[in-house]
Formats: sequence, C-alpha cells, structure tokens
Amino acid sequence: MSLPPKPLDASSALMAPLPWAARAPRTPSEDHAVSTPSFGNPILALTLGLIAAAVALALELADVHGGLAAVATGLSVTSAALLALLYIRPATVAAPSPPASAFPLTAPPEGPSQEQAGPFPLPTDPAALQQLYRQITSDTITGLANQIHFLSRLDEMVAQTNREPGRQISLTLFSFDWPEHLDTEQQNAYLSHVASQCRPIVRPGDMVCRLEDKLFALLLPNAGPRAAMACADRLRSTLNPAAYAGAPSPLPHKHYFGVATLKAGESPEDLKNRASQAMLMARQSPDEAVLFASNAPPYPLD
Repeated sequence: MSLPPKPLDASSALMAPLPWAARAPRTPSEDHAVSTPSFGNPILALTLGLIAAAVALALELADVHGGLAAVATGLSVTSAALLALLYIRPATVAAPSPPASAFPLTAPPEGPSQEQAGPFPLPTDPAALQQLYRQITSDTITGLANQIHFLSRLDEMVAQTNREPGRQISLTLFSFDWPEHLDTEQQNAYLSHVASQCRPIVRPGDMVCRLEDKLFALLLPNAGPRAAMACADRLRSTLNPAAYAGAPSPLPHKHYFGVATLKAGESPEDLKNRASQAMLMARQSPDEAVLFASNAPPYPLD
C-alpha cells in the first residue's frame, strides 16, 4: 500500500535543488557550447502573476488600508517573480564549429606507416631484391664476396662439416705488400686485378672474398690440405706482378698465403686464427711463401 505524498513546506522548498542542479555528464560536443537562459514554463509564471494581481485587487475591494494593500501587492508580485525564477533554467546553445580551413590537417600517406615499414623499406620486385642482396654481400671495388657474406658462409659450412664426419673444409688467407707511393686509383686497380685472377683458379662452389684492405680469403668446401695448398700455389704463380701489364712500376713484389683445414669440433674462429697465424709466418719469410697451419709437420695429405 503506497503512502500519500508528504506535503512540502517552505523550508524544504528553499533547500530543494534547482531544476538545473542535477545535470548529466558533459559530452565532448558541449566543450564549445554557450549557456543562455530560457524559461522552462512561461504559462506557470503568467498564472502566478495573475494570482498576485487578483490578491491585490481583492485587498483593494475589501477597503483595506492603502499602505497595507500596497505592501501585500508588492509581496504577492515578488513571490510570483521568485516562483517563476525557480523554473528558469539555462539552455545550452551549440557554438558554431570553426571552419575546417582554420585547422588544416595533412592526410596520412597511403601504405604502411614508417614504423611498420622500418627505416629502409624493402623492395618487392624480385629483380630489385636480388640487386639489393648483391649490394649488401659484395665488395664495391672487386665485386667479390665481402666480409659479411664470408662470415655467414663460413659459419654455415663449418657447422655442416662438423655434423657430417668425413667432410673437409679448408680456408686460405692471403695478402701482399705494395709500395706506399701508389695512389688510391692504382691500389684499386691492382685489387681488381687480384680478383680477376682468383676467379679462374677456384672450383664451382668455392668462395673468393675480399675481407678488408689487402686481405683476401678462399673458402674451399670438400677440400683437404693437399687441394688447398695446390690452389694457393696456383694463385701465387698467377699473381706474378709481371703479368699485370697495366700496373704502374714498381708493382707489389710479395704475396703470402696461410692455409688451414678444419679439425673435428673446431669453431669458425679457430679456423680463421690458424689460417691467419700461418699467413703471418709466411710474411716473415724472405720470399713469397705458402704455409700450412697444422699440429705438426708434415701436414696430412688427402
């Protein structure tokens, strides 16, 4: 059973919140809105004003003292005005949106973003990818494989050789001395000459690399000490400075070679160190030399 509504006295009416006190949360569209007053119920305000006027007229007709009638009329009109104000609430009028030209926006580029594509987007054309691969893995002066390609191939071949007993892999490092007066163009010309003489010497599947400056490498899979030494000796004979007709005089007069064959369980770094030590020992020789790095001489033959 519902109870009848409790009558509202004057004190509770004054303490009651105004109609606009309880508002919904602001929305983003109201951030640019302007508040202007508007009457919620003008008919009610007009009715209250008429009641106040009727009360004043009744007092006059009742021949009440003039001063009291004026006070009563003023109170009635004031009460009507206050009651009418209780029903005035601010209305929100949306301000006009700024023109789009006031905040010009740059359209995002089509395709993947810079973060997605990376600092150097890769081409998608197969021919362009092949050209990019050659640029990354080739020496710019000689066209041979560079150090990046050499190290990657060496790691792969050493791992494969260690997995398969009976397989062999040999590494030859060689360098040379040249006169200090050679300029950059002459040095590059002789480096290209060395590269051109190496290519006919090696077998298919062998790798010729220019590692740095005057240091070259021959990576020979399926080659033992005898085959590696024979290849190095052929190359030493081919690189005779007298055979290079276009080179300035005097020419580099000494080449030195170090050869090493992978031992069981050896790492790529171990193989490089042994070949490098053999090459440095060959450099100390008064003449051109090809030295093999082995545990004890003579080196084992195939």
